[in-house]
Amino acid sequence: MKNRNPLLTIVLYLITGGIYGLYWFVSTKNEMNIRGSRIPTAWLIIIPLVNFYWYWKWCEGVETT
Repeated sequence: MKNRNPLLTIVLYLITGGIYGLYWFVSTKNEMNIRGSRIPTAWLIIIPLVNFYWYWKWCEGVETT
């Protein structure tokens, strides 16, 4: 994955009210899928309880990248 400044990520998250956090998850998901991970569509983030499955798959993608 692309290296990002952690402090800037937190500041942007706070300024945008959490929207940047969603963008960050989607962009890292795309980067990991390009490298061969199998992370499902990011639309699952907004569905209650199903988002736990999506985060689980995202964490598996981080582990394999």
